[in-house]
Amino acid sequence: MSDDLQTALFRGVFDAATLGLIVVDQSGTIRSWNHWMEVYADIAATAAVGKPLIQVFPELEGGRVDSALRFALRNELPSVLSQSLNKSPFPLFSAPDGQGQRTRINQSIHVLPITPPGQLTFCLIQITDVSSTVSRERLLREQQQELQVAAVALNSNDGIIISNKDGSIVRVNQAFQDITGYSKDEVIGRNPRILSSGRHDKTFYAEMWETIARTG
Repeated sequence: MSDDLQTALFRGVFDAATLGLIVVDQSGTIRSWNHWMEVYADIAATAAVGKPLIQVFPELEGGRVDSALRFALRNELPSVLSQSLNKSPFPLFSAPDGQGQRTRINQSIHVLPITPPGQLTFCLIQITDVSSTVSRERLLREQQQELQVAAVALNSNDGIIISNKDGSIVRVNQAFQDITGYSKDEVIGRNPRILSSGRHDKTFYAEMWETIARTG
């Protein structure tokens, strides 16, 4: 394979990658900048290559990325910047949404030293968009919290109804069944209006609703 073909192949792979790739030299100057970076940073390769990384992204100076880069170049050891501690160090943004708004993405960053034979050390910075993973983890935490709250409520001595957004009953606790005389099978999927069906007198329903209302 000729050197020209090998270089073209490398460039094609570099630009086809679905993560950000930046190569910097010993002085911190950008030597390569892939297409992903052009899209998410909104900076063309021609505007970034040949400039110091800190000049292109001034907010990185003195931060974790800057420290990791210096460490990798000095010690020839890789670094990983977890998104839990460094959510969005690079100013990189998603594609515009329906309102034309761009959201800063959550990032996982690897800094890898590369030393070609007989050459000084370069660094490859890999930036992965982990926004969808972060969103899923947040949703799971919220659902877990909701389940914990529901479990505590359903063990209450007060009557508890849990309904969906359409107003249909999806859960009731044992206290509700004891207070109303309705079994869960009778009310699941029904509207709470069933509780005014006339099975009991008005005084009973007034006291029942007061008991249920105390828990929201």
